[in-house]
Amino acid sequence: MLNTDMFGVGLFRVGSLLGRLILLYLVTNYFSIKDASDYGIIAASIIYLGFVIGLNYHNYSVREIIKSPLSVRGRIIRDQLVFHLFTYLIFLPGV
Repeated sequence: MLNTDMFGVGLFRVGSLLGRLILLYLVTNYFSIKDASDYGIIAASIIYLGFVIGLNYHNYSVREIIKSPLSVRGRIIRDQLVFHLFTYLIFLPGV
């Protein structure tokens, strides 16, 4: 029996990876080498800073969403969104 929750999470992850691949392809084809390298540096910096700041909270949230009943999943997603918004407001005040 196929677990539909795990299938949905896997599909979401594959879609996310494909989206990033398509974005990288478009950036490298339509922008200069300098612009593409700037994009790479900024994207990598955001990912590494996310780990440092603690935005890896989504790994925990995904596990909790999979384990929880449908009635609680919306609250977990809302709490994760609020967490990210407050974190961005704190760490990106100049933007």
